[in-house]
Amino acid sequence: MSKIDLIQQIIQASTIRPGSRTTRKPGTEAASGQSRQQPSPSESSQVNLSATARQLLSGNGAPVDSQRVDAVSKAIANGSYKVDSGTVARDIAASVRTGLARGRKS
Repeated sequence: MSKIDLIQQIIQASTIRPGSRTTRKPGTEAASGQSRQQPSPSESSQVNLSATARQLLSGNGAPVDSQRVDAVSKAIANGSYKVDSGTVARDIAASVRTGLARGRKS
C-alpha cells in the first residue's frame, strides 16, 4: 500500500459526516456519571491539511525507484541485507547537529 493510499484511508476513516453519531466507550462518561452530548458537525465542518499532507496526496513527492525498493525488500526477507552501523550513527549525529543548529537560529 502506498503512502498516498494510506493517507487517503486515514482521511476517510477520520471524516465526520453531518448527521453521523459518535459513541462513547463504557467507562468514559463525564465526571458527573452522565455522558456528555457531542455537538453534531455542521455542513461547514472541514479538515485543514498541512502542506506536507497536501504534497503527499498530490503524488508529486520524491520519485521512488521501485526496482531498488524490491531489491532491498528481498535482501531483508532473505537475510542478506547488511546495515553499516557506522554510517547510520554518522547520519543520525549529523541530523541531530542540523536540528540543533536550526533551533539556535530561531
